[in-house]
Amino acid sequence: MPKVTLYTRAGCCLCEEAKRVLAAARARAPFDFEEIDIDRHPEWLPLYNEEVPVIAIDGRKGPDSLMVLVRDVFCHDPLSGHLFIFFSKRRDRVRIVYWDRNGFAMWTKRLEKGRFCPTFSADGRLSSEAIEAAELALIVEGIDLAGARRRPRWQPRPALSIAAR
Repeated sequence: MPKVTLYTRAGCCLCEEAKRVLAAARARAPFDFEEIDIDRHPEWLPLYNEEVPVIAIDGRKGPDSLMVLVRDVFCHDPLSGHLFIFFSKRRDRVRIVYWDRNGFAMWTKRLEKGRFCPTFSADGRLSSEAIEAAELALIVEGIDLAGARRRPRWQPRPALSIAAR
């Protein structure tokens, strides 16, 4: 059975939201659940510090198990062709899983030194987030995007309505 670990800390409202989301997901697809308060484990404070809640999914999963999580927990279509990105709890490994016309493909990278610095939603809530290929490439190269900013880009103007004659 899949195992999901939720790293929390006391008084964290986002951690409570994460517990609610996981409880709803568990009702749809059963999995083992473990909650760990990082304040009770000083060795984990430097790793997670203010970055809670963190949901760790068993890193021994293959593409089939990860796609079940995509379908049942995140409610996305695993056959859509999108890339689904999973980081290990230490953030030294990343797995990218996707449907490749006739089967699931999985790409894995393990850093020998350092950690990946993925971007998370601004409010820290549990969500799936769309990122551009350039952002993914930088994250996989080990570049921290926290201080990065985007330059303005050209965007086409909306088409004018001809019906207003």
